[in-house]
Amino acid sequence: MPVRDHAQERLKKVEIAEVIKDHRLQGNPVFVSGQRFLELQNAFQEFKKTGNAWTGLERSETAVVRIDLASKNPTVVLAGLGKEVSFEEAWDAYRRGSRSLFLGGAGTLQLPAEWMESWGPQIEDLLSRLKDGANPKLLQFELGSLEGSIEWKGPRPKKLALEENPPCPPQVESNLWDTLRSYQRQGVSWMNTRLLEGLGVLLADDMGLGKTLQSMALLEAPALVIAPTSVLWNWKEELARFRPSLRVNVYHGSGRKLGAESDIVLTSYGLVRQESETFASQELKL
Repeated sequence: MPVRDHAQERLKKVEIAEVIKDHRLQGNPVFVSGQRFLELQNAFQEFKKTGNAWTGLERSETAVVRIDLASKNPTVVLAGLGKEVSFEEAWDAYRRGSRSLFLGGAGTLQLPAEWMESWGPQIEDLLSRLKDGANPKLLQFELGSLEGSIEWKGPRPKKLALEENPPCPPQVESNLWDTLRSYQRQGVSWMNTRLLEGLGVLLADDMGLGKTLQSMALLEAPALVIAPTSVLWNWKEELARFRPSLRVNVYHGSGRKLGAESDIVLTSYGLVRQESETFASQELKL
């Protein structure tokens, strides 16, 4: 197995730097790593013999950012000179102070420095979360919020922003919608948009601003509502008031039972833990 000679590599880097110090890329460091460094070294050896082997450095093109949202896991690459470079490699070079990547005989890929400065940290965070098992669907929406010169593969998702005057979602009863305040309508519409995209929702309004009312507006039978025991009966009363057409079953106490005759099942966190198999056997929306 070949063994790297790090001392010789450092000498070669110095030698190459001396040769290209008057090259037009002076002042713009070119990042070279791995196999591409070997290609550059071979080109350098040829240059010393012929004086005309620097075609790789003579060809230069500014990279285009490509984001693929069509596949299951979104990807980000920088493309140019007929090549694609992963965002991770480009970002590593950028953080080292380089604004160019040497792509062997293909040429030198100029990094879009302004765009990298603006969006690089966010993309690094998103891709890191994807590796850690984050929901790819959610990351697609976050990547879709990026701006600038980007080539998109697959439909770009719309931003999940609050609408100023949202329309009433089709599954929300009109009489209930009419009782909601403007900020509550915004909350219901925002939650509905995320749910339709298969995303989760966390509503974190302050106490007293109607989180219960906003949540129950979107309930569709059959549904399971898990809440602290102390508010189960309040949920039942609010549902009777604002969603009177729904049949509600408070699954609590000694006589509790689940049945197909219920539209909404209300229960506590403790019972869900204790009877997880029972609930798992039911087809209930959460």
